[in-house]
Amino acid sequence: MRDIFAGLRRVEVFLIRGSTENDNRSVTSLFIGGKDAAYQFAHVSYSSVGTISSLGKLLSFQIDPLKLPATDVKAVCMRGPLVSRFRTNGYLVLPCVDFGLDLRVPMTDIYERLSRRRRRDIKKLERYNYSYTICRSDDRDFDFFYWKMYFPFMTRRFGTGAIIRSYLRSKACYRDNGGIIFVKREKKPVAGILFQIRRKTLYALNLGVYEGNQDFIGDLAGQAALLFLIEWAKEKEVATLNYGATTPFLSEGTLQYKREWGMFVEAKMDQPFCMLGVSPMSENLLSFLVHNPFIFIDRGLVKAAVFVSHIPAEEELQRICAKHFLPGLHSLVVLAYDGSLARPTSESVTNATTRAREILPEPIVDVCRQLRKRGCKVQILEYTRIPKYRLGR
Repeated sequence: MRDIFAGLRRVEVFLIRGSTENDNRSVTSLFIGGKDAAYQFAHVSYSSVGTISSLGKLLSFQIDPLKLPATDVKAVCMRGPLVSRFRTNGYLVLPCVDFGLDLRVPMTDIYERLSRRRRRDIKKLERYNYSYTICRSDDRDFDFFYWKMYFPFMTRRFGTGAIIRSYLRSKACYRDNGGIIFVKREKKPVAGILFQIRRKTLYALNLGVYEGNQDFIGDLAGQAALLFLIEWAKEKEVATLNYGATTPFLSEGTLQYKREWGMFVEAKMDQPFCMLGVSPMSENLLSFLVHNPFIFIDRGLVKAAVFVSHIPAEEELQRICAKHFLPGLHSLVVLAYDGSLARPTSESVTNATTRAREILPEPIVDVCRQLRKRGCKVQILEYTRIPKYRLGR
């Protein structure tokens, strides 16, 4: 019954214009989905957002993947029957991504998995003399956290790109085996995290900093809240910390922050963040892909793709792998191309495409095919933890 009425839902269509990092190339995206998701997509994937314009609303059944207006990038943020419709018409599935931390291991193991940057930050925490309290029942504590910490922090940090969990939804989580950890400095609360415990997993839901004050952020109050929450959860014999969902773009700051805490990635297979269209290929689309490495689903496997606009040396490849490989991924695929070479033969294009199909979904295979037809050298490598495949010479 739900699928029958899914086609009668109205969805909004947005046109997003902005520029990519470094080359400052102007890229236009067509985005289909909610307003919050459209602004989040824009602020995550563009280095500079120009305009976000609503083109109106359509009924779901009116959306045809083959008849969308021509733009550099197309992204569809929807669930249900439309997912399979776009997947079968050349769109990539980019999932919502959760991050988790195994709390069953000793704290020494957790510290060892931290990046050097996070270990330095934890060392700095000693100078601030932070303490913490856990609040689990008083509604006044919740109201203080929501209106004085969470809401101002989210709006000031993310602006129009903020996805804010509602007051009622947050309060329901607080009352249902939830709580708030408050970080205090000189007995005054400066940061906090709303959490909820379900079975043996603690879900960190909302992070807040008092009045969104950048000074407290600079003094690592948010990191103190996370560290104290980990220590408290281990005392309560919680098995796993779930630190929440993020977008599937590897360069996004929140994703990198969670990675540096040694967290592993879990893709929500049934909840795509968006379906991404990568055809027809253009210089603007390539610029978007180069500056937005992403996580995708391929034949039930969770992979990540990094595009590079030159053929990198081995040392650079190792840096790319070290920066973007996440625990929990099946593999990291690096697709490098160089357009300064002579046009290849049709036979070499066919052979390279056949090899690429072994590790890539068809939409990316088609990008490789078009790059080779344009005379580019294409090199495809798949990493698990060490180089596994080397395709395309």
